[in-house]
Amino acid sequence: MLRIGLIILIGATLAVFSGIVTAGAITKSRAPDVALSVWPTNGFAAESAARNRISAAVVENGGQFPEVIGAETVALAEKAFQSEPISPDAVAVLAMSQSGAKRHELMQKAFQLSRRRQLVTGWLIHDSGVREDIPALLGYYDNLLRTKEASGTVVIPVMANALSNDAFIEPFSEILRTDPPWARWFWREIVTKRVAVVNAAQVRKNLHGSGVSETVFRDQGLLRALIRERQFAEAEKLYHLFTGGSQKPILMNGRSFDEQPEYPPFDWQIFSTGEYGGSINDGQLQMSAIRNSGGQFARQLVRLPEAQLTITVAWTGEIPSNASLNLNLGCAELLEERPLDLRIPFSGSGIDQTISNEGTGCRYFWLQIDGRANTSREGFDFQIDKVSIDAP
Repeated sequence: MLRIGLIILIGATLAVFSGIVTAGAITKSRAPDVALSVWPTNGFAAESAARNRISAAVVENGGQFPEVIGAETVALAEKAFQSEPISPDAVAVLAMSQSGAKRHELMQKAFQLSRRRQLVTGWLIHDSGVREDIPALLGYYDNLLRTKEASGTVVIPVMANALSNDAFIEPFSEILRTDPPWARWFWREIVTKRVAVVNAAQVRKNLHGSGVSETVFRDQGLLRALIRERQFAEAEKLYHLFTGGSQKPILMNGRSFDEQPEYPPFDWQIFSTGEYGGSINDGQLQMSAIRNSGGQFARQLVRLPEAQLTITVAWTGEIPSNASLNLNLGCAELLEERPLDLRIPFSGSGIDQTISNEGTGCRYFWLQIDGRANTSREGFDFQIDKVSIDAP
C-alpha cells in the first residue's frame, strides 16, 4: 500500500502550483511589500507576502512543500490573521508551521474558509497522498477542477495515470458516480492511458446503470483501447454489457449488415478513403474502388470455439472481372505458435467452406474483407449480402 500515493504525489503538487507560480512571476511581485510598508497593517498584503514565500519555497523544492516554515513567514501569517481572521492562506501558513494533528486540523479550517485557495488545496492533496487516503485525495482533486477549470490540463492526466493502480478503482467509481463536470474530460483522457485502460473498464462496469448519462463516457474509444492492448476478454465483457448480449462465443454478431455498427470492431468496422471504401446500407456491405486502388474494406473481431466451423459469404450478382476480393481470418492474439492465417478468394456465387479451430490455442480472430481493382480497367462496385461463421 505504500506506493499507492507515490504515483501521483509529485504530479499533484506541481499541478496545483502550476496555477500559483507562473515562471516565478508571483514571487517577484513587490505589491505586497509596498502595502506592508504603510500603516495601519494591511492584512491581505501580509497574507499575500506569506503565501508568496511558501510558493517560492515549493518551486525551489521541486514541487514539495517545505518541512520547516521560517520565522519571518510565520510572523507575516500571524500579522495577516490578526488583521483579517478569515484570510485562508494565512491560516494555511500557520497550519504548516504546526505538526501532527494540529497541522491537519488548521488546514481543514483554512479549507472551510475558502475552497478556491490553491495553496490550501495543494497541501491537502499532498497530505492525502502521504496518508494514502484515496477518497480524500480524489475529493480535493474534484474541488480543484471545479474551482479552477484550467488546472485540468495538468490534473486530468495525473488522475488518469493514477487509475493504473487497482486501489483507485472503487474511489474513482464513487466520485464519477456523482457525474462531476470534469467527467467527460477524464473519459477522453483515460482511453489514451495504456496502463490504466483495464481498470478504467472495471470503473465503467461499476457505473453501468448508475444513472450517469452515457454521453459522458467514451465507450467506443474504451473498447478500441482495450483491443489495442489485446485485452480481448475485458473488451468483450464490456461489449456484452453495452448491448445486453449473451456471453456465448461471438461467431458473428448475428445481425450481419442489417444494422449500422455501434460498437466496432465487435460490430463491423468499416474503412474508407478517397480511392476505395465500404459502407453499410440497405442490409448490404457495399464496396467500391477506383482503378488501381484497394485495401481493407471491413473487419470484425470474433471469438471462435475450438470446433469445426462453417464460413459463409453470400452475394448477389457476379464478381466484377476487374476486382480481386478476399476474406481473411487471422489470430488476433500473441501466441508462441500462432495458427496460419486463412485467405479465401471470392469466386463463383458465394463462399461455403468448413474450417477447424481445434487445437489452435487461439480464441480471438480478425475476420477481414479486402479487395483491389486492377490497373487495366475502371473501378468496381460490389455488394455482400451476408457473412457468417457457424458451428455445426
